[in-house]
Amino acid sequence: MSDQEERPAEEKTRLCRSCRMEISVLAVKCRFCGETVERHRETTRMLTIEDLGGERIGDYSPSSDVLHALESFRAEMAGPNSQQAAGGAGLPPLDEHSQAMASAVTWSAPSTAGMDEQVSPDVWKRKLAYLGAFVAALLVLYLGGLHVGAMMREYREDPLPRETTQSRVPELMEQGAAPVEILEAAAEAARRENTPLHRAQLEQARALVSAEVQRLLDSETWDRAHLQRAGAIAHHAYSADSSAPMRRLRDTVNEERWAYNMLIREIDESSGEAQVRLTLLHPYEEDREVTARAGDMIEDRFRISSINGRGNNVRLVDTKRNDRGLTLDMMGNIR
Repeated sequence: MSDQEERPAEEKTRLCRSCRMEISVLAVKCRFCGETVERHRETTRMLTIEDLGGERIGDYSPSSDVLHALESFRAEMAGPNSQQAAGGAGLPPLDEHSQAMASAVTWSAPSTAGMDEQVSPDVWKRKLAYLGAFVAALLVLYLGGLHVGAMMREYREDPLPRETTQSRVPELMEQGAAPVEILEAAAEAARRENTPLHRAQLEQARALVSAEVQRLLDSETWDRAHLQRAGAIAHHAYSADSSAPMRRLRDTVNEERWAYNMLIREIDESSGEAQVRLTLLHPYEEDREVTARAGDMIEDRFRISSINGRGNNVRLVDTKRNDRGLTLDMMGNIR
């Protein structure tokens, strides 16, 4: 029996590319030479609707919209001279195959009315969620800004750390120490840590020193020892705390010393009214001489109450120090 008789009649064949013998189109290896061959690929294959799993032609129900569209297309293709294109009159009717093809490609767009009704609530929910998130973000930024602003204000008001250096000021004040000693301790603590507490203690010590100096300068009876004691305290305080208040206190004591540098040059009673000639001494200015009678003012501060020629002295009143009475003799002594 030949190979042709063994193969089914409907089986298709092809030639091997190596030995040129006839083999099956489904073969992957030549049974004559053993050469591997590729599967045969059909270049053209006609498929029907039935091959694609569709319905038979007789079961189609063409859409009127598709038929009308096809008729309009054919009318346009007929040319501008066709007066009956819109209605489809005068055109050859579609055959069954064309109608079946038109029905196969016809599809109906899904209705969006129901979808819109279903999607709208979700869209509004998302919009509300976005709006809520935006408002929450603004609230967080606002509250955060307030918190940061409060922290910055607190930092500016008290930027220095809390005091860790113990000051001796409370202890010295309790012991009744001298004001200038308290000032030294307060200035040292403030230099180490310039905290609000140390600054307050330093201001308190300055006030104590100023009060002590003013008490000596305003003593009821003038005493040169008091003036010297006030000068020593003022200079010591300025050495410990070279601040503006202590500098002014030192300058006040120096002016007090210079104001009391007066000498009697002459007492003249020949004119019937005693006159005194005084020399005012100043370390940084030229000496000045003034002539005055009883009741006159000297340097807008000292008022001459009396001139005693026999005793060679002059009675003065210090109007700046609570009208304190003074006696100036020819030797320059003041008592």
